[in-house]
Amino acid sequence: MPLNPAERKFFAQIAAQQDPNATPLEQLTIDEFRKGIAFIDDYVGEPANISFVDTHVPARDGYQIPIRIYNDNIGNNSPVMIFYPGCGYVHKLFEINAICCSRIAEASGIKVIVVNFRLAPEYPLPTSMYDGYDAACYISTHAQQFGIDPKKLILGGYSSGANCAAIVSNLSRNQFFVLQQILLNGVYDFTLSNTDYKSFEKEDQFLTPEVLAYICKQYGVSPDKFSDPLFSPYFETNLSGVPPTTIVVAEFDGIRSESEAYYKKLKAAGNKVEKIVIPGQTHNTMAMRKALSDGPDPAQVIAKVIKDQVFIRGSYK
Repeated sequence: MPLNPAERKFFAQIAAQQDPNATPLEQLTIDEFRKGIAFIDDYVGEPANISFVDTHVPARDGYQIPIRIYNDNIGNNSPVMIFYPGCGYVHKLFEINAICCSRIAEASGIKVIVVNFRLAPEYPLPTSMYDGYDAACYISTHAQQFGIDPKKLILGGYSSGANCAAIVSNLSRNQFFVLQQILLNGVYDFTLSNTDYKSFEKEDQFLTPEVLAYICKQYGVSPDKFSDPLFSPYFETNLSGVPPTTIVVAEFDGIRSESEAYYKKLKAAGNKVEKIVIPGQTHNTMAMRKALSDGPDPAQVIAKVIKDQVFIRGSYK
């Protein structure tokens, strides 16, 4: 299937507005880089009209991790999705991700908790991953406080957030129960060794190899560490017993090869895993829904997976 018309049109508009005298990407400061991506705010769309509350949970070093709970007002023993935001671990995109999560929460009818982990380069990796794990561990072990059913805990994330969810899922084994993980357009191998879908990836005009390279330089981690499973779950040597997984990936995601490779690896390890490819879309379709409006909203796709796994199939034994 070709790239969706709305995405093709939008990419053409952005390309036409490029300043030929702009500072080269590799010379930008992190503040300039963040400012350059701020235009996404204009395209995320409106949040769903549902209840939410902002609070925090403790990290291992005493830091208070901000979280937002959607559908906080529904009854006790609710299923819950803990969601990690897509931000490359460097962008301040919590509110954009939260709007996307409000749509997931509205469509699924469960509590959705968005974790605002700390970002690089101010906090070098793996601070973000540790925040993600600590938040999930605290929430799962304080079920009564959050009014959730700890046996119906779903981990989810988008882009770098999917990376975080996969890492937390792997770390959670024998620590706390995860019913399901749902991963959207994730990066699972920071060495970028998988390139099977390069012909599809080149259609994505936002998430380019140059952007990925710049982001990775902000992590405060030597590139020779990127094959550590704490950063790249693709290199986890023991993937047995991983929670049942749904990998959702846009057909023209700039890192589609990552999702495809991780899907195969989870499958080969004997895990229950399914893959959903959303035709015609690119990496940022969910976060820029107001402009990239063709085809299903990935938030709705995620909500349907939640309904299928939690309400139809119950829990996995």
